[in-house]
Amino acid sequence: MNVAGVLSAKDVENVMLLGTNDTIATTWLRTVDYANEDGQWNYLEIENNKSGKMPWLDQVITCAADTGFVALGSNGKWYKSQDAGLTWKQDAMVVLPAKFASEGRFAFCRDKQHYYWIIRNGYVWRGRFNIDGWSKED
Repeated sequence: MNVAGVLSAKDVENVMLLGTNDTIATTWLRTVDYANEDGQWNYLEIENNKSGKMPWLDQVITCAADTGFVALGSNGKWYKSQDAGLTWKQDAMVVLPAKFASEGRFAFCRDKQHYYWIIRNGYVWRGRFNIDGWSKED
């Protein structure tokens, strides 16, 4: 199972877990309100015929992004979700080397400067979207 990043507001965080079993990708959500410790995980049951479902992948790692969540799969494809993991869409603008899908396990994360890091088999890739490279005024 891979733990996703956390989207947060003041004293509240939305946590998403995305895991896989033998046949499907499964998603759980939890809103953590630090002012109120009560809370539970909510399982997202997604119908088989629903479009936008995360495909089953041998490995998938997710992290929080400015507009929701992003995920990188062992198939070498980049996915994004703008609705807290309910639906996923492949981002065709992000292209990885063709043999990425056949070279084993990898690590994936995003740092505070909005760089995405991918580590696999002794290679390290770092990149970010151009829009994330500019300072944002409050």
